[in-house]
Amino acid sequence: MYRFFILSFCLLQCLIAGGKESDRPNVLFILVDDLGWADLACYGNPVHETPHIDRLAASGMTFTNAYASAPICSASRASLLTGKSPARLGFEFVSKPDGSNTPKGTLLSQPSYPRDLPLSEKTIAEQLNLAYSTGYFGKWHLTQENDAYLGWGTTLGPLQQGFHTGSEHRGSHSYGYSPTEKGTFADSKAGTFPADSLTELAVRFLEEHRTEPFMLFYSMYYVHTPVKTRNKWLYDKYREKLGPDADEALINYAAFIETMDHYIGQLLRTLEELGIDENTIIIFTSDNGGDPRFSESDLLRSGKWTLYEGGIRVPAIVRWNGRVKSGSVSDVPINGYDWYPTIAELTGHSAITNDGIDGQSIVSVLRGGQWAAGGNSRPLYWHFPFYHQPVVDSKPQSAIRVGKYKMIYFYEEDRTELYNLDSDRAETHDIARSLPEQAAKMKDELFSILDSVGARVPSRTY
Repeated sequence: MYRFFILSFCLLQCLIAGGKESDRPNVLFILVDDLGWADLACYGNPVHETPHIDRLAASGMTFTNAYASAPICSASRASLLTGKSPARLGFEFVSKPDGSNTPKGTLLSQPSYPRDLPLSEKTIAEQLNLAYSTGYFGKWHLTQENDAYLGWGTTLGPLQQGFHTGSEHRGSHSYGYSPTEKGTFADSKAGTFPADSLTELAVRFLEEHRTEPFMLFYSMYYVHTPVKTRNKWLYDKYREKLGPDADEALINYAAFIETMDHYIGQLLRTLEELGIDENTIIIFTSDNGGDPRFSESDLLRSGKWTLYEGGIRVPAIVRWNGRVKSGSVSDVPINGYDWYPTIAELTGHSAITNDGIDGQSIVSVLRGGQWAAGGNSRPLYWHFPFYHQPVVDSKPQSAIRVGKYKMIYFYEEDRTELYNLDSDRAETHDIARSLPEQAAKMKDELFSILDSVGARVPSRTY
């Protein structure tokens, strides 16, 4: 009887998910760490060579107004997986162990640091895993269960959040080899790259599940610090391209970008060799804006850890052969929390199980149109109520974008900045004083949203 019940339930799930197994598309989600909006050749970068991602863009849809849900890693990843904003989740910063020190002498008292993504939050994998084989390979960064930086733990990792299998292996990234080796070059011939165990494990997942529907999250450690290439030939290549006086960090970062592209190319080639690329939806994006010490922002202001465009605008590409028009470009603003409902709809799971999500499916956009009714005017919002003093000295802030206007609110000064992104993508001309009614309207709308989701806000220390 129990076996009959399980088979019947699985059959029902198959029907819900769109019929026969062969009709359901696979999903490959490629999430890069700290990749800036203009770091790719297909986004106009004149130095970095990214041939595999460029081909992906040429065969799919490239987004010019795609955003991460947060200007920092953990918060963005939690949002992406759940369809909820970091403000709604109360997960607005990097996961930190209990008792982590907060900045001293600040005007405002920030909220406590988030620690773990609760198991009560349902991920896209939990929605799909009855009908799909689900795998997660790479960076999780949503728990401090074992107090090890980036460690998965045993009860709060991806395998407890709907993914059937996976690995946290660091691969060839600088995280993955011992400190005594850092700064040394691998013994690789020109045009070759060190083997990357994480990519090899992801390739094996594709091989093992090629005859059944799958969703693979390939969560790269590239191009996060420490940025230090292991390829001497690649280092020499970019030293020549950038010139003899080029900053060492920029040389290594350019080499990191091409290395990242190479490993992504291995996955794309595997899909082709297995004959499953035609029925695989590929989504490529970054978890936040680029690190301002390395990343090319192409006039975007600031970078990671801030809510200026350089901190949250990211590259995004979607390819689905025969369904998404090759070489198409969309300027529709989308946010990281939109990927959850989008994947759900693309795989036939139109009934979202999460209550109170912020994301909206962008399937209508992928089909060449705009948003569904009312979607074009919907607000995108961000909430970063923390101090982060290293690198950029960021202070508590929130932001909202509606159409062409974007407003940023700074808590310390009780101050707003307003920008017209259509004419001022670089956010150099604050028009809050010239358009005070627009700024006030957007501030009211932002705080109405934050209040409705129970957002944690900083408080005065006196």
